[in-house]
Amino acid sequence: MFRKHNDQEIYVDLSSALRDRQDWAMGALRTFQYLSDISSFAYEPVSGLLAVGTSGGVVSIFGSPGVQCQVSLREPVAVRFLQFAVSIQRLVCLDGSNQLHVWDLEELSQNKPKYLITAKFDEASALTVSPSHSHAFITLASGVVRTYDLLCLRKSPYSMPNMWTLYEEKIIASGMPDMLNPDSSFGLDAVIHPRNLNLLFVVYAGGIILSDLTERNTLRAYELVLPPGAPGGAGYGSKELLIHRRPSPTCMAVHPSGHFFAAGYSDGSIAFWAVEDEDQPLMVRTLDDVDVNVVDPEKIDKYLPQDGRPVPGGIPDDVREPIFKLSWSGLSNSTDPRGGDTVLTILGGTKIGDEIGLVVHSLPPFNPPEPPTPPATNRPNELPTFFRNAMRECVIANNAHFYPTDSIVQDYLVVSRDNPHFGGTFDPTAIILLCEGPGDTRVVEARQFPPPVFTSDTPKPVNNPELGAEGAQDDLIDELTKTLKAMELDSEPMRLTLPVALEDGRSLVDGHLLTLGRDAHESLLANGSLQTKLPLKGGTAWAEEAHATELRHAKYQARRVLVTQHIDLTVQFENFSSQLLMGTQTEGRIEHDFPESLPHLKIDLNTVIVDPAVASRSNFTSPPRIDSIHLTSESLECLVTLRSGELFVYKPKPDEYEFEKPLFREATDEEIVILSHIPTGSSAKYAPNFMLSPGRGLLTAYAICDIGFVASAYADGSLYIVDMRGPTVILRHDPAQKSKSRHSIALALSRHSASTYPVDSLTWSICTLSTGASMGLRLIAVRTNGVTEVFSLERSEVGAWECDRPDPITFESVENPLPKGNFVIDGKYGAIVGATPALLAATFDAVAASRCIWVICGARSAKSFTEVTGEQVGKARWNTKTGSITSAQLVDKNGSHALVTMSGSNTVSVYSVPELELLHTILLPATRFSTITMDDTGDFIQWQRHAKAPLIVSATYGTLFNFRRTPGYPLIEFASTKGVIPPTPQPISMGPPSLLSGWFSFGGGTSGDQIDLLLGGPDRPIPQPKPRDVAQEGTSSGFNASAITASVAGAQAGIYNRLQSALSERGQMLDGLQDRFNDLEEGSRNMVTQAKRLAAEQTAKRFSFINFSGESVILVQE
Repeated sequence: MFRKHNDQEIYVDLSSALRDRQDWAMGALRTFQYLSDISSFAYEPVSGLLAVGTSGGVVSIFGSPGVQCQVSLREPVAVRFLQFAVSIQRLVCLDGSNQLHVWDLEELSQNKPKYLITAKFDEASALTVSPSHSHAFITLASGVVRTYDLLCLRKSPYSMPNMWTLYEEKIIASGMPDMLNPDSSFGLDAVIHPRNLNLLFVVYAGGIILSDLTERNTLRAYELVLPPGAPGGAGYGSKELLIHRRPSPTCMAVHPSGHFFAAGYSDGSIAFWAVEDEDQPLMVRTLDDVDVNVVDPEKIDKYLPQDGRPVPGGIPDDVREPIFKLSWSGLSNSTDPRGGDTVLTILGGTKIGDEIGLVVHSLPPFNPPEPPTPPATNRPNELPTFFRNAMRECVIANNAHFYPTDSIVQDYLVVSRDNPHFGGTFDPTAIILLCEGPGDTRVVEARQFPPPVFTSDTPKPVNNPELGAEGAQDDLIDELTKTLKAMELDSEPMRLTLPVALEDGRSLVDGHLLTLGRDAHESLLANGSLQTKLPLKGGTAWAEEAHATELRHAKYQARRVLVTQHIDLTVQFENFSSQLLMGTQTEGRIEHDFPESLPHLKIDLNTVIVDPAVASRSNFTSPPRIDSIHLTSESLECLVTLRSGELFVYKPKPDEYEFEKPLFREATDEEIVILSHIPTGSSAKYAPNFMLSPGRGLLTAYAICDIGFVASAYADGSLYIVDMRGPTVILRHDPAQKSKSRHSIALALSRHSASTYPVDSLTWSICTLSTGASMGLRLIAVRTNGVTEVFSLERSEVGAWECDRPDPITFESVENPLPKGNFVIDGKYGAIVGATPALLAATFDAVAASRCIWVICGARSAKSFTEVTGEQVGKARWNTKTGSITSAQLVDKNGSHALVTMSGSNTVSVYSVPELELLHTILLPATRFSTITMDDTGDFIQWQRHAKAPLIVSATYGTLFNFRRTPGYPLIEFASTKGVIPPTPQPISMGPPSLLSGWFSFGGGTSGDQIDLLLGGPDRPIPQPKPRDVAQEGTSSGFNASAITASVAGAQAGIYNRLQSALSERGQMLDGLQDRFNDLEEGSRNMVTQAKRLAAEQTAKRFSFINFSGESVILVQE
């Protein structure tokens, strides 16, 4: 226990219990993947599950706390499309090799969804799955639509040929001029009608086809033709302005009523079509203008003068991106069966050079009153003008919002509250954006959706030319009142916190573990809000009973937080405590993620660096980057440094903090900028305190302590000490000159220690010195050349802090010191002797201090000294064969301490304290582009960096003492939280419910079972449910394993009972509807007869449908 030094002094062996090799057991506890190569995603609103696919062939599934797993494709190819088959609890993927993969979410294998089957298809363009039946539509590039039975796991016999080719052949046969595009038959997408499963829209490069699945025919063909002179999306600068143009469709979205839809086009325009009218769209617009399909003679004369003179100001450049994606979301803010307000989400359509982001439009509800009696129509079977005008009015945006992003949006996913119908976009709560990241990465972020301004009662017309100038100026006072009211609302959608794998994959560049005391940890986590988290509730995680012993020991583990720095100039925190892995006492259910995001602790420096007072006193790099972070263990103050040399200090807000924006307050020292005038969010725990920016170049070292002092060193060799209670600079130490000011004493180094080498390592301590000085506050600074300076601070007679002598104590230690390799420890117990409130109080009470040991680590060696400035106790020279030493940490295990160093070759070396004798060498898993961070208990994180981008792609959480540690992964179950699927929406009339005629000529709704029977064929082999082996699962389940497994098995078996019950209820509803229709039959008989007679007189150039059966195609002409 005691060891001699120089045969005179006896020092306590602080590493006595860590000398044996069996005292150390390196083990990896868990591996985290941070997704930065995302290629697709899907959300299941009934259960609340999120699936994310990557370009490397990995699919991650996220749910309620603790529910997370990954499944991999058989080959590392990109996951192009992901869909949930809600009705049968399966996950479907179409990869980059055109292979379809299916997993069963109800049956798990090795704690993951069971992999069922793979099916190969020709080159595919889209995957479409309905929540109402168990078939998938695969749109092939050839224009053929194939079907796959997800329940029977086979390719269904039903398929649809290229219907656009059939349509073009019909046009040619009718004698129309040949203006066909050879690429027009390329298949792009298939969209199921939201209220009639029997109708399928197929998007081709030439146009959109509406088909009837049961009758196997084409009902409508929607082709956008721009007349000569119409600007379209390309504008008046297009070279093809004076000829007919046929923009190619790129995507579409159907209105929740099912009566009209929006189609995006390659020229950046959006056409709104009535389902009943294939001849002319309701409106064609861009993001900036409406009716771009209409010729405006005035603008033709303006931009195309006949005399050939150049146009004054030039022709506007309207080159736009194509419309890449559309979503039409209904809001549940109306009792009318036709729905309430809607939101149209638009990806693309912006001009080159416009701000990057996503556009959403708020549209009024489609609730027209009863039409005039009789309804005025121009031709039989034509959409009544009354309803056409009503549709047009509800596609004119009454408000718009722009979601700005830092990079280009590649895709998005609308998150519905609980309804899988209407394309999974009904009654949304959030939107997930897939954006480009640095180094060819693709990452995601989540926002509140729809924007709060859409739900306020102050709509603002957007690009509505139908409103006159008089209407815009009426009731000015009332409009100003509404505007002021709207300004009181927070119109910006808040950012939502995603699961850690997604949130950190977007921007994580570095981080470190920190242990905290119970009180400090609870204070840090207090008042945390879950409202900013993406609402994921699917599945349940259970703690395994087989690891009950380890779980009981978890509550005695140290409380930990992971402090991370991000490329978007934010500092984020995660609860990394092992206690999160403990389940509830009664059921063993896990109620927290591990690690758990703490969004209320997030520090965003973007709000600070744009402040004029900060920007004028800084020299930020472009773009600014965080260099390092330090969190004090008791006061919880956070210090953040930037690579350009600025230092920011953030302080926790009081529990009852109310921000009242004060006026800007000028600091008494020119190096300090006070930041208390900068507001922060109401839920944010941290508020900016001050910035230190003396303009001395890059920051080389810093140190902050729990009693309110911070020190910083710079590349020119200068050193500053700040009392944060002012804040006030109390020391400006410049080796090159000597100066004095009212608030500082400038010190000049003696000839012996004069040096302009920068300080590389700083630490605070309240300790004694070998010179006989009493216990006091010390700052120990070590320069690059090994010169060490000790500054002592004390209170003056007036209560202000100052240095006790004009010159620091100077001596030699080690060259090239490690930034965090500077430790003052108790010579008797080995604990770190920092600058804490308890030790500061001891200095005032004249408490006798025990002798301390100072350990300093450099790039090549380490030394230890008695009482900082005393004699050398130990010395160690690093083994160069293990690579250069990157960091060092003093590790505590059951009261014994050891110095642990980490090298670039992932080698951990253990040295005794204070003798610095090499005890052990431990090899960590070798990985490229990796770094290690370790806390004072021996737990570490090994970061794996991206090969091209400055991002972290994975992390291994491990420990040097893998004894009775909590296992990394809990058991998960998806079926335990499976909800009830809402009934399939049925067709509704255009007019009010009292209106006799619905003006929808495509019949009533079709059930999902009927579609499965139609697509699967008469010999469809429906598999029988397989009951689970409860006894077998009981041996490996968590707490109350038998009860849990029985409930899960019951949930699986009960799905078929619920389906039968739902079918029975649906049949009763259809019977009731049939009775109503019979009552209306007599009154509408004459109208139907008249409609048939008028239809027979229709012009011969129109075609009613195209029948196809096998190889033969029959054109039926009236």
